[in-house]
Amino acid sequence: MTTSTKQLTPHSALSAPGSSTGDFSDADAQQQLADVTAQLNAKVASIRQQAGAMFGAISNSGGALPVIEIGDLRGVHVVFDMNKYRDQFSVIGTLIIALAFVTALTIILG
Repeated sequence: MTTSTKQLTPHSALSAPGSSTGDFSDADAQQQLADVTAQLNAKVASIRQQAGAMFGAISNSGGALPVIEIGDLRGVHVVFDMNKYRDQFSVIGTLIIALAFVTALTIILG
């Protein structure tokens, strides 16, 4: 009984780059990469625009702070007017959003 064995060389199963026998195409991969990059850039631009609008709305808000009238205490009319401290209070909103942003990044990347 005779058995014939065919020895395969390592290069016999491979095809040349760019040949039509492979399933992979460099042009397809480059196009997919370009599409994903464009989508990512569009999403980043959208987030930047929304964040800029959010910070602008906080720092430029036109709302009035409360004026609390307590009444008369020992003959003196007491009024707490928070509008005197509007500039100092506007920083608090920006700090809260910045802290939330840093916390979110820590959670996502951590």
